[in-house]
Amino acid sequence: MELPMLSSKHQNHNESPVEAWNNKFSKVCSYNEYGLHEELIQAALQLTTDAVIIIDSSSSVVLLNSMAEKITGWKSCDAKFLPISKIFPLNDTNNDRNIDEILKNLLTENCQVSKIKNSPLNIANIYSSSIEYSISPIYQNDKEYIIGAALIFRDIGTSCQLANQLSWQLNHDFLTGLMNRRSFEQSMEIAVSTSRNSSITHALCYIDFDHFKIINETFDHVAGDEFLRQASILIQKRIRKTDALARLGGDEFGIILYQCTLEQALNVLNLLREDIRNFKFIWEGKTFSFNISAGLVMLDSESKSSSRMIIAADSACNIAKSKGRNRVHICQTRDREIFAHHSETQWVPRLLRALEDNQFCLYSQPIVQVSQGLDENTKKSMKY
Repeated sequence: MELPMLSSKHQNHNESPVEAWNNKFSKVCSYNEYGLHEELIQAALQLTTDAVIIIDSSSSVVLLNSMAEKITGWKSCDAKFLPISKIFPLNDTNNDRNIDEILKNLLTENCQVSKIKNSPLNIANIYSSSIEYSISPIYQNDKEYIIGAALIFRDIGTSCQLANQLSWQLNHDFLTGLMNRRSFEQSMEIAVSTSRNSSITHALCYIDFDHFKIINETFDHVAGDEFLRQASILIQKRIRKTDALARLGGDEFGIILYQCTLEQALNVLNLLREDIRNFKFIWEGKTFSFNISAGLVMLDSESKSSSRMIIAADSACNIAKSKGRNRVHICQTRDREIFAHHSETQWVPRLLRALEDNQFCLYSQPIVQVSQGLDENTKKSMKY
């Protein structure tokens, strides 16, 4: 008898590893009754890095390969003839069925169970939510009848943990553990959308710590980082768990107060100002106190894009700082100060770019007395 090649080098690249081995194991096990070629089948099954359990038509275990032994904790000789549910106690959360029900459906209705991920497997008091498995019927006599099934599975816990870790890092600020700007902007898009399409209002708050750079200049960034961590905890205590809080960069924080009126939002920010003012940050024997400036923008049916609302809140925060700090500036629908500040900030990069590109020219203009026509002075100016 010649066994089919099981080397992964011959795998169809369009198939997943589980699906590829599934097809090959079915061919191996369909040669004859289990007992006749069990040693050959066992040898073939060791060539794969996937875990494999061969099951008979009564849902009892026939054999396990070495990887299945490693994951389940059962030796093949000890597991033989035991119910598969004892060896592989899996509950498929995707369709709320256990392994016995899945096998019964497969053996009676002659259907293949395709690859399923993230199904919980409870083995030896160890819980895993990252099992990928597939089951196919094993036929005899040219698919005349089913004599069992091949269960192929793998523990993808490590890759899932890595994916979850990368996902967390993509959406969170490493220093404080809060949402980062990317995640906050996504939340803003949803908040703006709900406000536009309903009568629900949310409040967007942009917060900046006054004179924060004193810490970094007096000590170093380690002290500044520790202050930001403690301050973020303080802010979290003041708002609801359902609200969104993010570190937007440096000492700037953003808050979305969901389903909140202007009066409620203003009250929260004023209480937060008191919290920050009363907070004493101690570093190397020195005590620091800080205040915050905040910009407040309401999200309602007339709200513009999320990016424009964030810019408006940032501008409102800067206006609060320019008016003496330690205050809240509310951005109204037609806030002239906001528009003026936004216009000024737009000129800064334009002027810097013009300076780099040498686009300025020096002009001189005589200043004379109209009555006498004498040149008394010269006015010089730069024009762009």
